[in-house]
Amino acid sequence: ELIGTLFWDGYWWAWSSALQARLKDAVRRAGAGELVRLDAQSRLRDGTPTDVDVQVAPLRDGSGAVRSIIATGLDITERKRAERTLRETADR
Repeated sequence: ELIGTLFWDGYWWAWSSALQARLKDAVRRAGAGELVRLDAQSRLRDGTPTDVDVQVAPLRDGSGAVRSIIATGLDITERKRAERTLRETADR
């Protein structure tokens, strides 16, 4: 269902035009040779929010030219939840 869909138009990101703009910018920057990382909140198909560490990286050929872009995401929901709990505990 996602074949032929632009990365930022997938249902994980489509709920937020601001997030889509950040991802478009990350893809543009990776196309120019930059490794881009950002934390983003995605939505699962059922609408459940999920914190994701997104990395958008250029894939270079033997001469160093950018030939493709690879985007990866790591679910960091539990880490973010633990960080919030620690902050709340410290605040109390």
